[in-house]
Amino acid sequence: MNMNIDTERLITEVRLRPSLWDLCCPLYKDQDARIKAWQEVCQELIPNFNDQPTARKRLQNNKCSRGGKLHETPIRDARLH
Repeated sequence: MNMNIDTERLITEVRLRPSLWDLCCPLYKDQDARIKAWQEVCQELIPNFNDQPTARKRLQNNKCSRGGKLHETPIRDARLH
């Protein structure tokens, strides 16, 4: 899948979810909360994200759970394929 992600929209979606970036947020250290937040971001930015096969979602979610760094996010992964 090859797609372009609107960088400004990505930044906006991440800013709306402090668990992804705010060290003072109680959910920042909660891995499940961060995975959920990345899933929400993906649902907003990737067309038909919820319709993707479970295995692909699992792979993308595992990438998020390794720290949520931008180069490991499902958004970046989706753009490369």
